[in-house]
Amino acid sequence: MIGFAARALSGFTFWTPGNVVYWAKIVRVSKTLNPARFPLRLCNFTMPRLMIGISQAVRPKVMITTGTAGAIGADVLLGDVVIAAHTRFDCTTQFKNEPWALASYQTSALPAGVLAAITPDLTRVNASRTPGARPQPEIWTGDQQAVVVTTDLFAFDDSTDFYKLQGLGRACDMGDARVGNAMQACSGVEWYAVRNASDPQIANPNGDIKAAEQKAGQIYAEWGAFTTAASAIATWAIIDAGFNRQ
Repeated sequence: MIGFAARALSGFTFWTPGNVVYWAKIVRVSKTLNPARFPLRLCNFTMPRLMIGISQAVRPKVMITTGTAGAIGADVLLGDVVIAAHTRFDCTTQFKNEPWALASYQTSALPAGVLAAITPDLTRVNASRTPGARPQPEIWTGDQQAVVVTTDLFAFDDSTDFYKLQGLGRACDMGDARVGNAMQACSGVEWYAVRNASDPQIANPNGDIKAAEQKAGQIYAEWGAFTTAASAIATWAIIDAGFNRQ
C-alpha cells in the first residue's frame, strides 16, 4: 500500500493501485487553527485536480472520502456515522458566487452486506468510552437527510441553528462536496463519503456562538480520534463488500 501526506489538504490519501483510493480527513479546520493561515482556497481549487489526477494515474474502482465531521441535528450523537447518499455545498462566504455554491452530488449505491458488516462488536468498544455516545453508533444512511454538507467556513450546528445547517443534512465538513464535484469527471469510479460525528450539536442557551465554538473544538480535540473508529470500520465494510463478497 502506497501513501502520502497532503498537509495543505489536511488529510492523508492511501491507495492500492487499481482498486481503492481512501481519502481520510483527520483534521477539521477551526478558528483555533487560524483559518486565515490555512489554505482553504488552495484546498478547494487543488482538491479536484488531486482527485482527478489520482483517478487517471491509479485507475481505482472505488474512491472513498472519510473521517471527522460536525453533527447536524440533535438526533446525531457523538460517534454516529453518516454514509452519505449525497454530498452538497452550502457556501455562504468566499465561494458563494461560484456556480457550484449550492450544488449536490449523489454518491454510489452501497454494495450488499455493508451495514450487516458494521457489527456492534466492532463499534461499541470505542463508543463505550465516549461520553454522550450511544452504546453502539447509529449508522445514518439510505434517506434524503443522509447528506454531508460542505461549507466554505468553519461551521457547526448549535441549538440556535446559527449557521442554518439544520435540514440540509446530518454532518458538515469542508471537503466532501468538492470531492463529489471532482468525481463528475471520473467516470467508472464508485465513490462514497463516510463521516463520523466528532462533535455533536452544541447547546447554546445564551446565544453565545463564540463560547459554543470553543466547546465544539474542545469536544473534537478530546474525542475526534475515538469517534473516528466507527467511520473507519464503515469504510472497510464498503471495501470488503465491494471486493471480497461480490
